[in-house]
Amino acid sequence: KGRVYLVGTGPGDPGYLTLRAVELMQSADVILYDRLVSNEILEYVHDAAIMIYVGKQKGYHTRSQDEIHELLLQFAGQGATVLRLKGHSRDGGFDTTAELAAHAKQNSTLVVYMGLGALPTLTATLQDQGIKPLTPAVAIMKGTTADQRAVFAPLGELAEAVEDAGLKSPTLMMIGEVVSLSPLYPGDGARADVDSHTINAIFGKGFTPLSSEDPSIDLEQGTERLSK
Repeated sequence: KGRVYLVGTGPGDPGYLTLRAVELMQSADVILYDRLVSNEILEYVHDAAIMIYVGKQKGYHTRSQDEIHELLLQFAGQGATVLRLKGHSRDGGFDTTAELAAHAKQNSTLVVYMGLGALPTLTATLQDQGIKPLTPAVAIMKGTTADQRAVFAPLGELAEAVEDAGLKSPTLMMIGEVVSLSPLYPGDGARADVDSHTINAIFGKGFTPLSSEDPSIDLEQGTERLSK
């Protein structure tokens, strides 16, 4: 009989994969993957593997969870080594935005995975629970990848800022005073839409490093100045 392996791929940067994950990607007969597995990670899959897309997104699922289970069992029953690659998954700590907000405190840090669709409700509920509208917040799309992007805004404006920026999933939200420690933080009450070019330049991952003379970045103040 075959075997089934479940592997989480993390935020999207191949550098966070384990050696065992790479071994399986280079040896499995069949690989089931979703849309949250980055192209950079899929490049580690060997050419002879049978690739089956089982992605899901809001309002549309290519296959139900039961159908995915059936595929895993079917191929394993035929003696194949089957790998289920999973990208970001929902944080299972809370079932509703109200329950999550009830656990938040003014001086705590709240990190929300896969909550983009519920962001307007979440931010409103947090404020109803007593979290100040000016609390620093950021939404990070495709973090750690070449396409990463960050939108900073106070909590009370985060949902609007994210909508204006057109962020798509996967997007992670972080809410709390810790956000103000980022070198990219634009200042209390301000907004900033920071692209991958700027993020990579400051944090050393980048493809096109910027000099300290670049007018779009003020490293002394630790803020991002949009010059466009």
